[in-house]
Amino acid sequence: MNKIAGTVILYHPDQNVLTNINSYIDQVDRLYVIDNSEDSTDFVKKEFITNNKVIYLHNGKNLGIATALNIALEKAYEDNYEFLLTMDQDSYFVSDFLEKMLMLFSEDDKVALVSARQQHSIGKNQLTKSDKIIDRLVAMTSGNIVRVKLVKSIGGYKENLFIDYVDHELCLRLAVSGYKIKVCSDCFIIHSLGNIIEKKFLWRKVYPTNHNSIRHYYRTRNRFSVYKTYGKIFPAYLKFEKQNFMKDILKIIFLEEQKWKKLKFILYGYKDYRKNNFGEFKPKLNTSLK
Repeated sequence: MNKIAGTVILYHPDQNVLTNINSYIDQVDRLYVIDNSEDSTDFVKKEFITNNKVIYLHNGKNLGIATALNIALEKAYEDNYEFLLTMDQDSYFVSDFLEKMLMLFSEDDKVALVSARQQHSIGKNQLTKSDKIIDRLVAMTSGNIVRVKLVKSIGGYKENLFIDYVDHELCLRLAVSGYKIKVCSDCFIIHSLGNIIEKKFLWRKVYPTNHNSIRHYYRTRNRFSVYKTYGKIFPAYLKFEKQNFMKDILKIIFLEEQKWKKLKFILYGYKDYRKNNFGEFKPKLNTSLK
């Protein structure tokens, strides 16, 4: 069996994606570049056209992060890879990671997913090495390695969520099935979350993500779906996440632009959750996207 493949999901990336990919491409045996952009990303194709380990797949439209991840998962399975590294286009590793992360799998066959530690591109520096092994209930998609056959066996990534909370849902489903999530304490990625800007609120520095309104729609709809499915099983997770939801709303109200539009889309997301409307967001006739 081949050891490890990687995937990066593209959607209208800028040139920085080349540097990001080069931070990990040498550590994987194959890289599936899954492009959800409407038009092919030619500068990425040109950069890696002579690299035999890179397979570029253009979907021709935005199929969502979950479907793109499932495409990569299926390719890794067909190509007989044991592990799959999943990366966002705006993330990069700051050090070698492969041997350290794979070691956590070898120590316990109940480990289903190993994540790197994440530092946002703006914010408090957390790049402090540690030998401590961290147990987590959920981990962000970017910068983690999964067991290919295992994730396929439980149904892969949940495509009706489209984007947002796809990672949380997978991790919680793994936990329900008795599997573990580990964090490699001295493996780090830098990740750009939304459009973070440092601001001062009262006596503290705060970092609103400035997600656009449609992202707030997905985040709201999907987080309530995850709450409903897993909240009673993991009450501490539910409490923590509800606190995060309230913090997100307060940051929008006090720190972000287009606050009324974002709050409206939060309401749209909640309504579609209640109506069981999932998949890609479909604008209503009275819904302004401007």
